[in-house]
Amino acid sequence: MLSVNWCSMWPNCILVALQRGLSDHVTLVLRMDEVNWGPRPLQMLKCLADFSRYDQYVREKWGSLDVQGWGGFVLQQKLKLMKISLKQWNQRHAQKMEGKIRVTKDRMATLDIKG
Repeated sequence: MLSVNWCSMWPNCILVALQRGLSDHVTLVLRMDEVNWGPRPLQMLKCLADFSRYDQYVREKWGSLDVQGWGGFVLQQKLKLMKISLKQWNQRHAQKMEGKIRVTKDRMATLDIKG
């Protein structure tokens, strides 16, 4: 996965595979001298869309947000408000999901180790 040139330029780099999530992909983290490369990218769980009225809620909430200003500012503020709103929605509708996800990830990790 790394070239000879890369390894000679960055000799202290380490490629670490994190525990697989719910997808079939494994997140790889490139570390060099314990440098923190920042947070993991945002991931929306597709299973949220399986909840009844989730899609309708998102559409209605997005349409009801009234933010004034130039386009970039409006988008930023709407996304910020939408994030807060979705956190509240999640607390009402998917309270037990976090535990189910953790159990599923642990089970998948066990199966990966056995494999």
